[in-house]
Amino acid sequence: MLTPKQEAYCQARARGLSQRRAFREAYPHSAKWKDGSVDVNASKLEADAKVSLRVKELQEAAARASVASRTAVIDRMAHLNRYSSEIAAEKASRGIIDKEAISAMMASGSKLLDVLPDDREQPDGAPRVFDFGMILGRGFVDLHRDIQAARFDEYWCEGGRGSLKTSTIAAEIVAGVASVKGRNAVVMRNRTNKLRTSVYAEVKKAARRLDVFGEFAFGKSPLQAVHKPTGNVVYFQGADNVNPEDSPLKGLSFEQGYCAYLWFEEASQFPGYGYIRNVEQTVLRGGDDSPTWTFLSYNPPMSVNAWVNRESREPQDGRIVHRSHFSDVPRAWLGDAFFAIEQALRKRNPKAARHEYDGEAVGTGANVIDPEVIQVRRITDEERGRLEEISHGIDAGSVHPWVHERVGYDVEAGILYVLDEESATGHDAHDTQTAKVLAESLARFGEEDADLWCDSAAPGMIGYYQDQGLAARKAYKQGKNSPRERIRWMNRLAAIVIDPETAPLAAAQFPALEYVITPGGDITETLPKVNDDAIDAVGYAASIWIRQGL
Repeated sequence: MLTPKQEAYCQARARGLSQRRAFREAYPHSAKWKDGSVDVNASKLEADAKVSLRVKELQEAAARASVASRTAVIDRMAHLNRYSSEIAAEKASRGIIDKEAISAMMASGSKLLDVLPDDREQPDGAPRVFDFGMILGRGFVDLHRDIQAARFDEYWCEGGRGSLKTSTIAAEIVAGVASVKGRNAVVMRNRTNKLRTSVYAEVKKAARRLDVFGEFAFGKSPLQAVHKPTGNVVYFQGADNVNPEDSPLKGLSFEQGYCAYLWFEEASQFPGYGYIRNVEQTVLRGGDDSPTWTFLSYNPPMSVNAWVNRESREPQDGRIVHRSHFSDVPRAWLGDAFFAIEQALRKRNPKAARHEYDGEAVGTGANVIDPEVIQVRRITDEERGRLEEISHGIDAGSVHPWVHERVGYDVEAGILYVLDEESATGHDAHDTQTAKVLAESLARFGEEDADLWCDSAAPGMIGYYQDQGLAARKAYKQGKNSPRERIRWMNRLAAIVIDPETAPLAAAQFPALEYVITPGGDITETLPKVNDDAIDAVGYAASIWIRQGL
């Protein structure tokens, strides 16, 4: 802990005083010392680790405050200019010349022109000036310069949560589309139903941050953003059809110009680099020698052998791989809650934190659930007796299994227990049969009134169960409870313990479930649609805890 005099010295240094002046202010008795003596003592003081750290903290705080103060001053100047202009115009309409209002308008306008970026009409090909200094994280400064200079064709942006990769790319595209006539953009996700709440929303936020939101017309059918002054368009497309030759991209044409920007958000979810290359060949044409920018943004998949991880390690002309981390982002931008959650996960499951927040590939296979999280063993009576949180999940089926999973959760330890299971196929999976099975199972455990979280794709099953007096409910399957988020939640657990005697299907499916592998051998981040029945049922049961952020 610093002494009062040391703290006074640090405060003086943060105000911009030299070491000599700060020392004399903090230590008044040094006023009669020679300058050389003061300099020596001040240097020794600032060499102290605690003192130098405190000076740095105060200087960074002062820098942030100065930015905020500058913005506030500009806002007040703009308000004064607008207010004085309105007064001058109103009085002029009545034949009165208000010299004071005109003088205030001219003076404030002159000052604003000195501090605001030049927004004169640019010659063709010359980008507008945007103040990226207020929205870029420090880890993206060099990349921004590369993008402005069009030094590369492909920009691979990888990083964990909070690393600003997505928001930065959105801002770069918005700035480019709003700068030069003829520069259009195509923004993609692997599924169309993911566009509106992800990249479409990010582009809108970027337009607001760059103060050009009013220049765009945002449409929802079709999903696009039209820059009104230039006529440039940002198109949003899903990759629901794996073959781009058979997708709407094949017929995509621009009323003017060409596709300058192509962005694959969550690139690891696309079916391999071959798909990326085919889309580039389909979309990036018609611009002659004009520059193009292809962006791939992604959190590196868990497996080092996933296609995007493997491909990013391969040097290629015209490609840059940029890695970003949340530690390069001002804490105020992310908020205290972000860091609290990150630290909690790092304590519970360090490996999951390294993957999710540090952007590290921490596995080698195609497993959907980290094998190190899964424990297939007998769950003791003592463990079962300690569990206070019990939930039930049901996955509908007929050809593939109908599954009921009884699950327990130790919230404090972060351990999920797959306790008991019933499964059926064919005639035995009919609602009339499974309702009896459920009633008997619930009675056996004394849980007759328990909520049954059911596959929402089977409303008939849910209705029948309710008619039989069972507390069947639709499971949460959106947002935090989407299939991908359920898998993310499971991988963040300290452990998933599965009893192979009482939950044999779960014991078989959890360790065996793998991401889809393309015919070319590429590991994707596409979830399989087979042999996941027990995992879905467990996910439905856990949805009540996932929704609460437990």
